[in-house]
Formats: sequence, structure tokens, C-alpha cells
Amino acid sequence: MKALDDHQALIFLAISLGIESPVARRLVHKGEYSKPANLANIDPEARARIGALGEEFVKAACEAELTDLGRDDLGKQVARVSLISDGFGYDISAPNIRGELRLLEIKTQCVPSSSQFRLYISRNEYEVGRTEANWALVCCDMAGASDGDISIAGWCRGETLGPYLPEDHNGRWTEAMVVLPRGVLLPGFPSAIP
Repeated sequence: MKALDDHQALIFLAISLGIESPVARRLVHKGEYSKPANLANIDPEARARIGALGEEFVKAACEAELTDLGRDDLGKQVARVSLISDGFGYDISAPNIRGELRLLEIKTQCVPSSSQFRLYISRNEYEVGRTEANWALVCCDMAGASDGDISIAGWCRGETLGPYLPEDHNGRWTEAMVVLPRGVLLPGFPSAIP
């Protein structure tokens, strides 16, 4: 297989993650790319890079929102806690104008679908989202290979995810792929004005 340019690599990654799009389906149908048998075949560095771009984009949006509200002091408190640990159950902590923390779990999807948003969520992320009132899942679309091609698709609270998660029967799920209808997402991200 020849070397892929950035756009082709993102399409391949989207296909690998099972993200549907007309472009991805055409490429698979033409036999130009094949889907790996499982997630173990996906380059973890590429997934981490895409996730980091989404997190940085939302962090910057939170900082800009607080600055626009005349609260530079709070804008400086926005933190990408995922750099410290994945164990928090969220990626960004961002104060609102009262100083209460918004706990934001960021998911970034390549080759966006107009009707759904596909993501992987850990049990810990869901449990934190289910129990913390200020937790929110923020979904981002990445249309190209740079952070300038990212947009915020919308957000939801933890309880919104429940109907889309697997049930525990003879075991307990630890990570799940979730397909959210875009209709359940609220516009933008949780406001700094409660």
C-alpha cells in the first residue's frame, strides 16, 4: 500500500473506528482501504493525537468564552486534566462565572456523520458523568488534519448516554462504543453562565 496523505489517513482511521460516512463507504467499496479486524490494529498514537486536538480546541473555546465575559482570571483556571491522568473521568475542568467547575469529557470524531456521533467511553467516564451534575460529554467533529478543521458538534449530560450503553448481564462492561443520534446533543458546550 502506498503512503497516505493526511486526509486519506483520517479516512482510514475513521473506517478503522467504524465511523460511517459516504466517502469512507465508497473507499471501502472500491477496495482502496480495508477495515482492521479489531481496535488493536489501530495506531494508538493517531487516536491520541486526534483526541488531544479535540481537547485543546474545547479548552481554547472555554478560555475564550470566559475572557469574552470579562473573566480572564477564570479563563486561566481552565485545565486539560487528561494530561495528568485518564482516571478523572473527564478531560477538561473549566470554571463557570460562579467559580464552579464544569467537568468536560471530550470525544472527537473523524469523517463526521450528519445523523450520528460515534465514540468510545469508559465505564469510569460514564460513572463520573452519571454522578457529577457538572459533568458533560462534548462531541467534536474533525473534518481535516489540523485543529482548524475541528468544530463542536454539541454536548449532553451523563444520563443521556444510558439508553445507548450495553447492559451488564454476565459481566460488567469497561469500555463501550456508543452511537449517539445527533438529535440528543445540545448546541455548543455547557455555558459558563449557569
